[in-house]
Amino acid sequence: MKDLVIIGAGGFGRETLALVEEINEVTPTWNFVGFIADYSTGESPEGYSVLGDMEYLKNMNPKPHVVIAIANAAARERLAGICEEAGIPFATLIHPTVRMKGKLCTVGEGSILCEGVILAVNSHVGKHCIMNMECGLGHDTVIADYVSMMSETITGGDTYIGKGCYFGLRCTIINKINITENCTFGAAAVVVKDATVPGTYVGVPAKLIKPLQN
Repeated sequence: MKDLVIIGAGGFGRETLALVEEINEVTPTWNFVGFIADYSTGESPEGYSVLGDMEYLKNMNPKPHVVIAIANAAARERLAGICEEAGIPFATLIHPTVRMKGKLCTVGEGSILCEGVILAVNSHVGKHCIMNMECGLGHDTVIADYVSMMSETITGGDTYIGKGCYFGLRCTIINKINITENCTFGAAAVVVKDATVPGTYVGVPAKLIKPLQN
């Protein structure tokens, strides 16, 4: 069993712990040590320990594996950089019900794939991505690093999603779509054409309502 710390003690951090417990029921893999959060100590509502902040994590010896259970892509990237500099290894968490079709699917380190996720043939997930419950990628689809997909988001085949994008609940992306980095899509948005400008998109079909400010 490998020691595991979850960065983020909010709702998704606690959901991630439930995922870890379900992994262990099938294949004992992880020894959960505690959460890391901005506030230094305490407990989750379920009674699990908040060990401390990032400084506490960096000083832990031996170094545990970590996973970053925070939906905000910029925060995940920043925290991943701190962990890399400190030599802290990353866990990749894949729920036992996840289905990967064919032999060519890949999942990058630090990513979290929740219950019911499906990866069609030759689909690829980048580093430190989140795919919440019942998400799905079509064939030959690539999602870059730090992408966040909330529950029931699906893509068609031959789709590319750039770094740091966020998809709210039940988004749909049709096939052969290219999405640039740092796009946010509101819940239930339907993407029917390429998104070439970073920013916020909403609606059916999805339209840009707020370009990203540099």
